[in-house]
Amino acid sequence: MKKSSVLALILVCCLLMAAVMPGTAFAASTKYIRNPSGRKVNIRLGPGKGWAVCAQLVPGSKVSVVGKEGKWSEITSPVYGYVMTEYLTDNAPKSSSSASSSGKATKTRYIKSPNGKKVNARTGPGSSGYAVAAQLEPGKRVTLVSTKNGWSCIICDGHTVYVMSKYLTSYAPGTEPTKEPSSTTTKTSFSAKIVSANGKKVNMRTRPNQDAGRITQLEPGTSVKVIGSSGSWYEVEYSGTTGYIMKKYVK
Repeated sequence: MKKSSVLALILVCCLLMAAVMPGTAFAASTKYIRNPSGRKVNIRLGPGKGWAVCAQLVPGSKVSVVGKEGKWSEITSPVYGYVMTEYLTDNAPKSSSSASSSGKATKTRYIKSPNGKKVNARTGPGSSGYAVAAQLEPGKRVTLVSTKNGWSCIICDGHTVYVMSKYLTSYAPGTEPTKEPSSTTTKTSFSAKIVSANGKKVNMRTRPNQDAGRITQLEPGTSVKVIGSSGSWYEVEYSGTTGYIMKKYVK
């Protein structure tokens, strides 16, 4: 074989090796996880579906891309692994969500829960088919992006998730407006005790409404003074504080 042919063959081999070798110089860049279905995206230990899943990231998660191999991108933050490049976007969550909400500005909201329990935040707008991404404490501050069919898309701690709209309020904890019950409350007065079929504590609220703020929780058997009646609620006085308890829990 001629010397020139050997040199040409060596050059071609070198170029091919440089194209496929890991560690090829690659400028790190910031991307964000995207998934039209709203579900979490798998992060794998290697560039292929045959590699084990090491983590799952919710849409909107910020990642640092340091390399590419075929259809896969290598990331180092918030976890190390590989993600299919089709699930990456240059658009930060707030930018992409603002466009999808017909130009309306995002709004601050707070998580509310009538029973005081944590509220499920899911990867998509539905209770079936979408995994629970987090459980949010009542009073947690979030950013409302859009609302549709009883579900709200929110941004919480940098992640885009979904909660049922009924669990959001525009009032920060302790700032809910109170309504004067005098016009709808029938005045009465008698002593009573708290009852509970399941033995659990009973909520005492600021207004005769299950969405109203909770003042305290009373143990079954606690003595209260009933001072008024409003629909299915009693206005009661307990330890110097006035509030409302559902009639079925007062005897």
